[in-house]
Amino acid sequence: MTHKLTNRVKIYNLANDMRGLVTAEMAAEAGVPAVEMRKLLQRGALERVARNIYRVPFAPVDRFSDALGNVLAVGKFAYVSGPSVIQLLDLGLFNPRKLNITTTVKPRHKIPAGVNVIVVPASMASEIVQYYDVPCESVFNAIDTLIGGAIHERLYDTIDEALSQGFITKLEAKSLRRSVAAQETKSIE
Repeated sequence: MTHKLTNRVKIYNLANDMRGLVTAEMAAEAGVPAVEMRKLLQRGALERVARNIYRVPFAPVDRFSDALGNVLAVGKFAYVSGPSVIQLLDLGLFNPRKLNITTTVKPRHKIPAGVNVIVVPASMASEIVQYYDVPCESVFNAIDTLIGGAIHERLYDTIDEALSQGFITKLEAKSLRRSVAAQETKSIE
């Protein structure tokens, strides 16, 4: 006897892998039609987070699930970038007012209030890395973009913290330190 999964179970299985979140597109790929998503929403089995993005009500919420929800709200090719990566991973004293999310496709729908969307051509987009299930620019690239615009001591501390937590390699840390030192020399001249 085969056991058929209900739509609710399919959605919960999907959401389990995505910090409690599921998109309408993911649901459709899993065989759950939009009408069933609306039924689950009406019955309280899901909560609407943003356009075509839903959260399982009893799933735990943390900074990573919030960031993932914002990335999903921006669109398919979106990722957390710049100082927001450093803030998300708690690697340094950088506190951007809004979550920086970079994408290659300009969103045509409403974006959450706490998000700053940066649209770049596909050729300029960073390679996307997953940190705690959240699509992000690499920590190396995020620190590199801060060089020249941040306090040097903070950058050194951030590099050390990123290295100690395993987000960058010793070689990458050495390269970043060299870049910061070169920037210090330029600012003195």
